[in-house]
Amino acid sequence: MNKPIHPNEFEAHYPADWVVIQNKIRECFKGMSLDEKRLFILATPYARTTKVKGGDCIHISAAEFASACNIDITTAYTALERATDRIFNRFFSYVSSSDDKRVKVRWIYKSAYGTGGADIYFTDDVLLLLRTFDAVNPYTKYKKDIVVKLKKADSLHTYPLARRARRPGDLA
Repeated sequence: MNKPIHPNEFEAHYPADWVVIQNKIRECFKGMSLDEKRLFILATPYARTTKVKGGDCIHISAAEFASACNIDITTAYTALERATDRIFNRFFSYVSSSDDKRVKVRWIYKSAYGTGGADIYFTDDVLLLLRTFDAVNPYTKYKKDIVVKLKKADSLHTYPLARRARRPGDLA
């Protein structure tokens, strides 16, 4: 069994309290529920700031989920369980530049849920996307604690759009 990965184990370009997501990924998770997006947003800094690999577990505790999302712990248990089940069945696709084939990729290839929280395992393809930020792969960054407290799934999609439209010196 793999030991859960926690932030601050390795230095990263962007700190763990920021969400940094390629714009194409953000577009892919538009159809996710509010709690799936919250789970994804809470897990991505772990993937970005550590050397987690495709076989490594990222653990999001129910207490962490409740605190971050500003919801009570009972609600967090139910929301986290539902989000874990739903995100497991999600996938996205792209056309391979090398051979023009349509490729389907699951967001996570494995999940586990128990009384303490959720364990998710990103695929290597997703981990690469979560760590690549450059001119070819434009991205948006914003404070994690702001977006996970939003109450509507659409708000989690609209906020980054508004964030990108702000002046470069503005924060959060």
